[in-house]
Amino acid sequence: STGNTLVELHQFFEDDPDDYRLEMEAEIRLKALYSCLVNATSRTMLQIGLSGLLTYLKASQRSPIIDELLLSKDYISEIITIAADHFTTAPLLSATCLYECMLHYPKKFSPFLINKFRPLLPRIIYKKMSGPSEICCKCIAHLSVLGIPSTSKQAKSWKNEYDRYLKIASLLIDQLYSGINDYLCSDITDIETTLTAEIGDVISSTDYAAIFSNCCNILRYLFYVQLDSPVTVSCERTFKLISKVISINSQQF
Repeated sequence: STGNTLVELHQFFEDDPDDYRLEMEAEIRLKALYSCLVNATSRTMLQIGLSGLLTYLKASQRSPIIDELLLSKDYISEIITIAADHFTTAPLLSATCLYECMLHYPKKFSPFLINKFRPLLPRIIYKKMSGPSEICCKCIAHLSVLGIPSTSKQAKSWKNEYDRYLKIASLLIDQLYSGINDYLCSDITDIETTLTAEIGDVISSTDYAAIFSNCCNILRYLFYVQLDSPVTVSCERTFKLISKVISINSQQF
């Protein structure tokens, strides 16, 4: 059955990843995996298939032969397309596939997909989806420079993202702990309206803590993004945010 075939293909590199025979069979197995994914009729089959693609992406980092296979016939673009097409159905595995491709094959992302995911991923972290939220935070950080060829424009885009999530995190912590210490955004009188404007949607106050945590994760992962030129960050505002969090360390943060 297709389900059994997918399981077998998913395990292809996992039983003995250093077996040289795997490299000889890799393309045949990859084509079979792709065919099964296209015809997947259930979420379980889709998840197994995406897990199989992840084994290929990870194998490509230890095997030049697999890396060359994925690049020479542009299987990477197909993997990115499959992950993007099934993002709604299997967001965690799809985002993980996309993140691996962002790290190792950033030039394979089309402007269309970059423009699609830049607004889509933030909406997930604002909806308190605990499963895919952390990997989406990593993707958001790398999307800050993905597809931008100019060094100066990359730096500007990265800084805009950093300032944006620092502001949202500061607004949220002001709302969550309004009676503790000074306001981080003392110049803003209507925090809820400003939050709605920054996020682009109305969010529930019960989700503030989870969204704050996600914003902090994005700030953290932004520092893992490789930049070709130095960028000056808002150190004072960042340290004020950290200080306020530390001052309420008896809470969940």
